[in-house]
Amino acid sequence: MTWNEAREGTIRQWQAIRALVDSADTVELLTEVNAVCDLCEKSDAVGDTGIGRCERCLFYQQFGGCQEVSARMSLGIVEKDWQRVRALIDDMIAKLHAMAVPSARNAA
Repeated sequence: MTWNEAREGTIRQWQAIRALVDSADTVELLTEVNAVCDLCEKSDAVGDTGIGRCERCLFYQQFGGCQEVSARMSLGIVEKDWQRVRALIDDMIAKLHAMAVPSARNAA
């Protein structure tokens, strides 16, 4: 999987999570918001570079990662603040679209 494929898969995952906001129960949403995504899997596939998975992730390198925003989403879910959850998801998707990925030639 290339970084671009990982980004596109992660965008699809967040779009699916956003669609669940109105219908899923709290536990299901919490599980989905905190699930491993394609970017995590791509970071794992990069191999052991002496740094952790998150540090190898392009999203982490460009935007500081997803753990803090996932924690804010989780709090919004527990508080049932659906407007905040949707806004955080929309911001995540926008950042994923803006994330720079290596060209096909350098896609390793």
